[in-house]
Amino acid sequence: MSRVVTILLTALLGVACAPREYLTPTGLAEIQRRDRGLEMIRVYPSAKFVAVYSRPMGEAHDIGANQGEVRNAYQARRLEVPIPRSVRGAFVGLETREDQTIVWIAFDADCDRRACAYGFLESEDGLYRLFEVPTIARYQPPQLYRKRVSRRKRMQRTKVYARSRTTPVYFTARGLVASVALEIKQRDRVEVEVITVPSVGVPGRRPLRSSPPEASR
Repeated sequence: MSRVVTILLTALLGVACAPREYLTPTGLAEIQRRDRGLEMIRVYPSAKFVAVYSRPMGEAHDIGANQGEVRNAYQARRLEVPIPRSVRGAFVGLETREDQTIVWIAFDADCDRRACAYGFLESEDGLYRLFEVPTIARYQPPQLYRKRVSRRKRMQRTKVYARSRTTPVYFTARGLVASVALEIKQRDRVEVEVITVPSVGVPGRRPLRSSPPEASR
């Protein structure tokens, strides 16, 4: 007698969060076939990054009356905008520049235009890497840091490959070279029909009967 069992397999047994993978041009094309306007899909940064904006607020120069020393006083304001790895981003636009695709991602629910979005450029290795950060009026161009604000974690624009002709993207300038790319969550559902076929085994073989011995004459 056989029995039929249906097994539903989801990523990580369907208990934990769906696994993440890099967004690639092939993956983006597949998503557009299901979500033409890219309104439902959400993306995530592969690593936390922090944009730091600075604004000078004034300065003063004087000579100390007692010691006669030069006194310089500076005032400034700094804004830190962290983008955690867990934050979801939405598409606000696609652009082609010099045969390279740029996807514009908003990590704020109030952002619906490119001016406040982050640009991720399609690099030669098939990933969408961070290459442009929004500016803030009256603040200097932002400095970018990967994971935390540290001199060793500061990011600068550079090329993926030394002889590449593509637009530079952000990479860490010291230590381990790393960037920030886009990731998506994907959950796979697989239905497997398992049929159990019982084995009855092989019966033992009966021994052959031996003929009775002949009577002696």
